[in-house]
Amino acid sequence: MSDTELKPCPECGGEIELYSCSNKPYSATAKCKKCRKEYPLPTVKLKVWKSNPIRISKSMIRDAERAWNRRVNQHE
Repeated sequence: MSDTELKPCPECGGEIELYSCSNKPYSATAKCKKCRKEYPLPTVKLKVWKSNPIRISKSMIRDAERAWNRRVNQHE
C-alpha cells in the first residue's frame, strides 16, 4: 500500500487492512486481520484510474489511511 503506519484495531489491537468497496453505500472499509471486525470509512470517495477503472488511485489510498487514523484518534 504505502509507508503510512495504520493505527491498530480499537477492539483488539490487531493489524488493519484497507479495502475499496463497490457493493456498499460507502467506498472504503478498514478490516482487522485478527478479530475480522469491519469499520466503514464513509468520508472516503471512490477514485479510480481513468485508464484502468478497476485499480484505485493512490490519493484514495491516502484518504483512506488518513480517515482510519483520524477515526481511531477520535475513539481513544
